[in-house]
Amino acid sequence: MALQGLRHQRLPRRSGGRTLDAPGPAPKPRRDRLHQLLHHRKLPIRGRRAPDRLRTARAVPPAAARPAARDLQVPPPADHRARSRASLAPAAPFARGPPLSRQRALDQQHVPAPPGLPDHLRTAPAQARPLHAPGRSARPALKSGRPILQTAGRPPRDPGGLQMTDTRPASRRRLAAAFGAAALLLTHGPALSQSPEEAATEKAEPRAVELTFTGAGGIELPGTLVLPASEGGPFPGVLLLPGSGPTDRDGNQPPMLKTDLLRQIADDLASRGVASFRFDKRAAHANAGLWPRTPDEVGAFFAWDHFVQDAEAALKALGARDGIDASRVAVLGHSEGGLIALALADRMGEHAPSALVLAGTTGRRLDHVIRDQVDRVLPLQVPDAALRETIRKDLDRAIDSIRADRTIPADLHPALASLFNPSSLDVLYAYFTVEPAELASNYKGPVLVVQGEHDAQVTVDDDLPPLKAALIARPGVPTRIQLIEGASHNLKKVSSPNEPGFDGPVAPEALGAIGDWLSKTLLSSPAKTDSD
Repeated sequence: MALQGLRHQRLPRRSGGRTLDAPGPAPKPRRDRLHQLLHHRKLPIRGRRAPDRLRTARAVPPAAARPAARDLQVPPPADHRARSRASLAPAAPFARGPPLSRQRALDQQHVPAPPGLPDHLRTAPAQARPLHAPGRSARPALKSGRPILQTAGRPPRDPGGLQMTDTRPASRRRLAAAFGAAALLLTHGPALSQSPEEAATEKAEPRAVELTFTGAGGIELPGTLVLPASEGGPFPGVLLLPGSGPTDRDGNQPPMLKTDLLRQIADDLASRGVASFRFDKRAAHANAGLWPRTPDEVGAFFAWDHFVQDAEAALKALGARDGIDASRVAVLGHSEGGLIALALADRMGEHAPSALVLAGTTGRRLDHVIRDQVDRVLPLQVPDAALRETIRKDLDRAIDSIRADRTIPADLHPALASLFNPSSLDVLYAYFTVEPAELASNYKGPVLVVQGEHDAQVTVDDDLPPLKAALIARPGVPTRIQLIEGASHNLKKVSSPNEPGFDGPVAPEALGAIGDWLSKTLLSSPAKTDSD
């Protein structure tokens, strides 16, 4: 076929006045570095035999039988004498002159400089004189005033007083500019568009570290330790405890419920120079592989004392960590986490945390809270008044039975089945017997209470007053009660208690109150007791 016409032909190729024979089919041109530099063209070989890597067989078959040059993978045919005189000029990175070595060719390249290049690294482009080849239009020279980058350490070389024109395609010029910018970054440090002052004052991100500890019963519980961005230390630390249910370290119950409450609090504390640790409690879905299978084992696994012991182990793990000041470690608990924080402080006695933050934490026993929550929900979900009354009576009967002998009646209305799960019996007993106000009054350290104005689970009118009264009654112990206007149980902005208030950012007033108080309490001496 067409390729057969390329065999055993004498090709006119100048090399020291001799003609080279190139038998056999045309080999595929090599894509070496010099080949790329000269855009798949070859410089004339003068005075010596052409190296094998620069010898390419090329012939001009009859026009009728000649396939496309692209199909043959060889450069388009051209008259050798015309090419040797002028056709090379527009395609080379320099216009004319004696053949240059590879290094000299690299030194001659003009590359557009990246934005922000300092003045001492710029060089003004020469007024380029585009040269015209026969039958071809000259490519435009570099625009006047466009920044260019000279070869590092030497000015641009101009052999024979020739003007140099960058005739490479725009895509290649951009690629060369990118490599030039990368080389400058390695040589000169920070980005050239950023001053040293800006680089020094740029805000660093907090450092998050995965930390695993051993909880009650020997199980491994994972968590996240967030350290301030600064390299100082040791830092004060805060243990963050989530609310009830299968809530994870961030305050979420995926995939249905996402608040990111504890994650946002941790990030804000880190920006104030306070470290924090939060973990996936044993009831979180992330730890489902640890859950037992039989009902009796499940009940023992989720015992109330295990949750308190897990919190104690997490607090000790935080205090033992390098960079944490164990003498300045506090506990922040949200909702049920606040009740666990109070139980933890009571359990540890003299070794209790340095301070407590109770967010959305009730001052009443939880059996009273559950009764009020059911009373608010029933009219919305059960239109039949007689059925509502039946459910209320069964609720009272179940609570009394658990408080008396830790048993759950078998004939409860099905609507209460999810609430009174036998596997949660031990936790329910703690809910219905532990007195939060009593635990609060026994704690001797400073306490901050953060309460959302529109909290529908722990209300301002019913649940806050007993907790406030118990804390303020402690003589000489710092206490602060902070009401967050327009905030939900999860400290998110809402317009009424009827809004769920799960999504979105934590109210800035809540983050400010928590961060300012903890910074003041842990980073300096405690202030006098105050309340508002």
